[in-house]
Amino acid sequence: MASVNVRRDIADPFYRYKMERIQSKVEGKGNGIKTVIVNLSNVAHQLARPPNYVIKYFGFELGAQTNIDPKDDRWIINGAHEASKLQDHLDGFIAKFVLCKDCKNPETVIVAKDGDIILDCKACGQRTHADLRQKLSSFILKNAPKKGKKDKSTKKADRKAKREAEKNGTLDDGDDNSGSGNGNGDSGSDHAQEDDGDYAVDGGSDDELTRKINSEAKNLAESEQKDVEWSVDMSEEAIKARANALGDDLKSTLVIDENGDAAEDNEGSGSSSYDELGKWLDAQAQEHSGISNVKDVDIYLQAQKFGIESKHRTLTVLAQTLFDDAIVKQITPRSSMLKKMITSERHEKAFLGGLERFVGNDKPNLVASMSAILLKVYENDLVTEETLKAWAGKASKKYVDLATSRKVRKSAEKFVEWLENAESDEEESDNNGFNYAGLEYGTECYCDFTLPSTAVQEPETDCSMPCAGNSSQICGNGDRLSVYSNGGDTSKPSTNPGPPGWSFLSCYTDSSAARTQGTSMSLNGATTVASCTSACGKAGYAMTGLEYGSECYCDAMIRNSPEVATSGCDMLCAGNVTEYCGGSNRIDVYSLNAATTPPTNPAAPPAGWRALGCYTDDAGARTLGTQNEGPGGYLNMTIEGCLGVCQGLGYAFSGLEYSQECYCNTAETCGGPNRLNVYYAGSDAGVKACAAGGVVTSSSSTVSLSTVSSTTSSSTISTSTASSSTVSTATTSLTTTSSSTASSSTTSSSTTSSPIPTTTPTSTSTSTSTTSSSITTSPTTSSTTCPSFWTSILNDLAPLTRDPNTLLCTDFARAAIRYAFHDAATYSSKLPTYVPASGGADGSLLLSSSEITRPDNAGLGTYHNQLTQKFAQYQSAGYAVGAADLIQVAGALAVLACPGGRIGRVLVGRTDTTQAAPDGLLPQAFGTGSDHDTIFALFADKGFSARDLAALLGAHSTSKANFQTANGLPKGIPQDTTPGAWDVQYYNQTYLPPADGSIGRFDSDINLSNKSTTVGKQFSSFVGAQGAWGASFSSAFQTLSTLGVPTAKRRSLIDCTSAVVAVMPPS
Repeated sequence: MASVNVRRDIADPFYRYKMERIQSKVEGKGNGIKTVIVNLSNVAHQLARPPNYVIKYFGFELGAQTNIDPKDDRWIINGAHEASKLQDHLDGFIAKFVLCKDCKNPETVIVAKDGDIILDCKACGQRTHADLRQKLSSFILKNAPKKGKKDKSTKKADRKAKREAEKNGTLDDGDDNSGSGNGNGDSGSDHAQEDDGDYAVDGGSDDELTRKINSEAKNLAESEQKDVEWSVDMSEEAIKARANALGDDLKSTLVIDENGDAAEDNEGSGSSSYDELGKWLDAQAQEHSGISNVKDVDIYLQAQKFGIESKHRTLTVLAQTLFDDAIVKQITPRSSMLKKMITSERHEKAFLGGLERFVGNDKPNLVASMSAILLKVYENDLVTEETLKAWAGKASKKYVDLATSRKVRKSAEKFVEWLENAESDEEESDNNGFNYAGLEYGTECYCDFTLPSTAVQEPETDCSMPCAGNSSQICGNGDRLSVYSNGGDTSKPSTNPGPPGWSFLSCYTDSSAARTQGTSMSLNGATTVASCTSACGKAGYAMTGLEYGSECYCDAMIRNSPEVATSGCDMLCAGNVTEYCGGSNRIDVYSLNAATTPPTNPAAPPAGWRALGCYTDDAGARTLGTQNEGPGGYLNMTIEGCLGVCQGLGYAFSGLEYSQECYCNTAETCGGPNRLNVYYAGSDAGVKACAAGGVVTSSSSTVSLSTVSSTTSSSTISTSTASSSTVSTATTSLTTTSSSTASSSTTSSSTTSSPIPTTTPTSTSTSTSTTSSSITTSPTTSSTTCPSFWTSILNDLAPLTRDPNTLLCTDFARAAIRYAFHDAATYSSKLPTYVPASGGADGSLLLSSSEITRPDNAGLGTYHNQLTQKFAQYQSAGYAVGAADLIQVAGALAVLACPGGRIGRVLVGRTDTTQAAPDGLLPQAFGTGSDHDTIFALFADKGFSARDLAALLGAHSTSKANFQTANGLPKGIPQDTTPGAWDVQYYNQTYLPPADGSIGRFDSDINLSNKSTTVGKQFSSFVGAQGAWGASFSSAFQTLSTLGVPTAKRRSLIDCTSAVVAVMPPS
């Protein structure tokens, strides 16, 4: 059979990694046409991946239904697909889920655990992460078998591959991963990882010596085990007899349960850690007016304090104390914490036992609701189907008396019956609502609303193939369907025009790299248009998108300028097959009250504020620089709330944008995308600088505003003073191209009077001959255009910061962020001048030969050498680039390279120095100096607040250790499970680290995250708050980038934000 290199981009005929070419054949016709991949099992085996991963990937890419566990090894995709096209898609699967991201060899093992997918490379040893945004990633995580066992399709593929190898005479015993290998008929794969929660798909080794060693070692182990005669009686009676022979003091600490398991503590020997946890939860429920108000993080930390967070009996306690009469509604919100703590079958049984005790003894009124309770437990993947069935099949007196146990299980019969009859494949629709059903090849089932005119009825004898599940029934034949009808309505599904209060906008193009709707929404139950719009509406979003039949997205706007799609939104909703829910890379978008035109004029502001109008705004060059949540959070934004926050912080300008975003001393409004409603608080003395941190030094300062009238397209806001005193306020500027006025909703015209009171008249500047508009609040930064060579530099650096395959940021990007921090954070307010040798963003880390050798900068050597070469290259090209600017620009570019990254303004024009910065001004991650008070004081001296520090720590979201750390963290370990993305997992997992030790925590992180500390209170506020963290980080990182630069120097800095964003648009 023809073979091809696994990496088809390598033309070397001696390339060691080979696989068969995809072979496919198209069968059927009309609605029943399908493509069978003849050799999928072999190809998957050669890639060391389960075949259902490959077929499911094809289905996602092609937008077609597939089977994922065929009894006859016939792997099918609906529709007609050429083998060459499938081969191209296979290349994508290999790049994303097979190749090591470091050495690019296909010798990885997939480990799916704790919501992450790790590719563990056996060639180079690197552990890299698969892109969790891929649809297949969700399938892998949802279908990863427990205890490291291979799933059914993997075993089947292995057996077929083995038969093929035997037939061809190429079987290598050392590479057989599926056969029995212990001499007793037990499958080695079933027991090799019995206590390991990782799901590993191992492709074996291509190394002949390794194969031989493994084979001989296996045979040796077998022969030795066969000769062993166990001399210890392990029967239940013998175990209990030995327990009774123990001394009373030791016997009191050991309890044997009915399953022969030794309990960790004696339930009847007085107060234990479990009792203390239960008492603590009861007390917290009273203190917080209900158990629902007690946070998961606090509960987990308390269990950790008692040292029982990983014990199975802890689940029994939690099942009895986490819930009240509203348990059915309370299970889902608690599922994240419970899934982290339920790590084995023993934990599952303990949790069910606790529920049995809670319902049977504590809340007998809930016995009738047991089926509903177990359904929520099952839907949230807290307990496996096998454990639930085993629990339901036998009453037990372990947790309650037998009578109560039987009563509880009797109430659960409805759920158990449903479980027995439910489809095993969660990914496939149950097809309720279709009018026609057809069966083919004994195993295939098809559904539709209509019988097409192209269908031809053949003699009934043509359908003669017995059904696989019941040989007495007929299920079609080859290219023949046994068709059934329920006589229902034969009208075809349609696009929902919108539930009440919502209107359908259109079908748009969409992709995982550039989402049309940015927030994924998890729904309870199957997806429908009504359920998605309802969930988004309750969360405060004005727009809803549905895709792939089952995915729900929310946003306040349509992002990334998608194209209107004329076709492709043709996938049926998982929860309602009479309507469409988008399609493959196609999204149906609905808008809240879209049929009603919203008012174009902003609402009247609170007393003391004036509405200035609607101004353009851009994420790369904010009109107003400091973002705030508002008192009610992003989803409850109001004009009064935003203006109140800005006024409380001392700002004079306030702006609202995208219906959810609030900015101070910069312009954004509730008006729409890239448009900001700006308000001004009447007192000039209240103006506070955003970017430069300046302060009004004289009340005689005057502020004037020239606004755009309905006939002009240029507006300017400028500040000046009537005396020699200086107003040190932030300068912001923005230039856009527009064919119409951007501020037609302004409350006053430049031809009458300024909406800002002034004591000294100032000239106004309007122009009808230009389409650019600028808003300037003070001369903090120069209006000089960013030098063009920066675009060349950014284009040169960009490919180094983002992986083109995964679209995640790289090790180069991680180093660039850390390097920018280490150059600038050597500043102290106690030091004298900016340069030389005063610390701050002065380029000394790059230009000084000694600073890079300090222990604080360990692990940055490779990046330092790369940047040194780039710096020399740019200077040789005649670019007037400074070292300090190059460091900070590269750092900002690196942040944007990470999906979700946000930055403030990127400024250039700093002064360089070759003298090393003062030592001892960077925070310590371990040991002495890593405590909260020392680090907080260090940053307060640099001018940062506790919230600023907590936000800057979030850069550890992309961190990986470059060397083995002082506390023993291994090289390469990340600080959260998504180090390639700019997200708040770092904050979540600093409190709740994965049990498998896949991430590392610095001493400083642990100390600073303590919620009883000043910084810890701010740190905890970023848990699950991506928007709040992004806003705080971008502001703090901008401040960091100009540390040490004097105010006068800052005013001359040039804004290059738009150049950075043009090269690396935020994702």
